[in-house]
Amino acid sequence: MEYIFNELSAINPAKDKAQAMAWMQTLLKTCKVAKKLGFSQLRVRDDFTQQAISTNYSILNWLRDANVDVDSKNLLLGLIQSPPIGKEIQEQKFLYMEKLILADKIEQKAEGLGVAYLTYKNGTLSVSFDSDSKWDKTEISLIYRFDKNGKSCEEPVKVKHASKPEDI
Repeated sequence: MEYIFNELSAINPAKDKAQAMAWMQTLLKTCKVAKKLGFSQLRVRDDFTQQAISTNYSILNWLRDANVDVDSKNLLLGLIQSPPIGKEIQEQKFLYMEKLILADKIEQKAEGLGVAYLTYKNGTLSVSFDSDSKWDKTEISLIYRFDKNGKSCEEPVKVKHASKPEDI
């Protein structure tokens, strides 16, 4: 079984490096609990390590940070899996967040959550940074948009989700 990172949880970077490091530790603790239940691969976008998690501090910086213990770095590197998320979205339907509109009031494509929905039959779980109360849920609602006989349709769907170990 695999889990898929919700890239929307990293849209608004942490206020400082300490908070970013706390997000990373919570994500890793969540992954450790999931690993005990059989989840073994964390699928991420191919630009995951370039993702800024605080001002001038990316996941790659975190991986290179001397203050981060080697076990945490190895855990993350051991979980990251190829192929990255996104291929399913390009080949199938598009999924968008349902009523989970960010501060700019613009719908955001939910690529990671969409892939988690599309692959749920394989036991997929989406995981997020604990960066906002909207991610503090065990299920995330999406709108599944698709064309049927030339007509645009929408269907509400839910994705299993965790942003903290206790969510597992």
